[in-house]
Amino acid sequence: MIWEKVEYLIEDIGFIYSNLIKDDIATISVVYTDIKGNIKNKNVKSVEPDFEKYISPWEWTTKVNLDGQEVTVNYKFWVMRDSENKKYYKRNMSTSGVEIRLNGRAIATNIFKEIWWIEKHNSYNYLLIIINIISDKSEHLPTTRTSKNGIRKWDKKLEDLFEWIRGHINIPSKSSRDIDHEVDLFEKLKDLKLRQLPDPKTITTEQNVFREIKERIRIDLYQKTKDDLTIYEGKKDSTSVQDLYQLKMYWDGCVIDGINPKTGILIASSHPESVKSLIKYVNQMRDSNGNNYNLEIKTWKEEGIDYPAI
Repeated sequence: MIWEKVEYLIEDIGFIYSNLIKDDIATISVVYTDIKGNIKNKNVKSVEPDFEKYISPWEWTTKVNLDGQEVTVNYKFWVMRDSENKKYYKRNMSTSGVEIRLNGRAIATNIFKEIWWIEKHNSYNYLLIIINIISDKSEHLPTTRTSKNGIRKWDKKLEDLFEWIRGHINIPSKSSRDIDHEVDLFEKLKDLKLRQLPDPKTITTEQNVFREIKERIRIDLYQKTKDDLTIYEGKKDSTSVQDLYQLKMYWDGCVIDGINPKTGILIASSHPESVKSLIKYVNQMRDSNGNNYNLEIKTWKEEGIDYPAI
């Protein structure tokens, strides 16, 4: 029983300080007395996830503004396997989601609903995003609780970080297979457009909007030619009302950035009647330039992509 408690303690420490241990910044050991009164010393190892593969935007280090303060962010977007740890990275609803570290120390984990405003479900258990915020100025970092064991809610820096994460994953797919398939479909569509459309043109899946207000929301596909700008939001199989408003949000982001889209296309294999009805109402609305939205629904096959294959 004592050894089991010690094992959990060692794993907790190895998780919290994994970056520091892995990078040889700190060496940690736990000294305890066993049931027979013997003094034991156990080295703490870094607790790491077992990941299957990276997902877009992969792994990188970049600069991010949090409430007007620039920090360095090292990020990893992963599909996670079930680990052999006793507690951490078990690919379950308690250990998946977003993990936040401050200068290498784990300060918050299993964050999901706070970012995407949807209920956590076991279909999202594959997703692991590790964010390490680095700064030698403590006032630039999100505010922690007095006990240093979590981040205070409603902190503007934290909200800005969540917005940055949403800029890379607007709404998580319900399985890693769906992620692959949607990415593949948009890559195929991009390649098709690059072959079909005349120069000059810009066809990319890496265009961000809301940059004017220092946000980064990525558009699924951005298609700019000499006389036209078309933006896409898409799903592999079927769309929802939420996806339609995601496309509208892309349009608003373009307008704020001084870019004027001509058409917005919501693409999937099929569209429910609710989306077909709502799009008529949305197109009666005007954007901040005073222009009507011009949103359309299309299928992958209509755009020249053979999905679903018969």
